Amino acid sequence: RSDFWEGPVAPAASLHPSVARSLLLFLSLGYLLVIAVLFVMSTGSQWPFPDLLPSAFQMRGWAMLFANPAPLLNSLWLALLTSATAVGLAVFWFETMPQRRDSLVMAGAVTALAVPQITLVSGQYGLFLHLGVAGTAVALFLAHLTPVMAYVLVILRGTYRAFDPR
Repeated sequence: RSDFWEGPVAPAASLHPSVARSLLLFLSLGYLLVIAVLFVMSTGSQWPFPDLLPSAFQMRGWAMLFANPAPLLNSLWLALLTSATAVGLAVFWFETMPQRRDSLVMAGAVTALAVPQITLVSGQYGLFLHLGVAGTAVALFLAHLTPVMAYVLVILRGTYRAFDPR
């Protein structure tokens, strides 16, 4: 049994090794299938609905990526910086604040995930315009930090608070 706000209540059941291997194989094949479909989609020029495969394949998108990898590198740096910042802030919160104060932060995190993103992004954009940072790297980072921080708080809270405080 697990309570969303209180974390794990009982130890998790262990899987038989053959079941664990089968599950790992199934998940690995699923990921490989997804990667294969994404690769076909990235090389297909047109892919109307009833066709099993695209009518033609081209590598123009991949050629553009290899010719100018800056957008990919920017995305990777943004993802790494946002993730590291969110985990660092969450650990800082859990280490410095008493558990009784988690309810307000968790309410904000769940609200950030539950509110339609167009509403949240519109509010952020208005704030960034008011502050004069719209269109900057700082605004891009903060816009990505909001949902990432919410997910990190929701995911880490139960496990982190389940540790013995001694």
